[in-house]
Amino acid sequence: MNKLKPKLVDYSLINPPAKKIKKIIVNHKDNFSFYVNLVGISVIILSCIMLHDRYLNKEKTELEKQNQLINFHLYVKDNLKNNPL
Repeated sequence: MNKLKPKLVDYSLINPPAKKIKKIIVNHKDNFSFYVNLVGISVIILSCIMLHDRYLNKEKTELEKQNQLINFHLYVKDNLKNNPL
């Protein structure tokens, strides 16, 4: 007995198209994500600088606020002495 497998399709009649390989051209000049990352990093750096400056001037601003409050209190006290209701 001859054990041959039947062929339903004759592959010699089918010519598959040749595969074309496309070259990918990477344009580094139009790299939008790089510019977005650059802007994001610059915003983070600027905010860190601003926070550090606020930290250094914290005592000075608190002292100025206290002085303004004391001056306002003295102003109100003097006006109440001079002009009673």
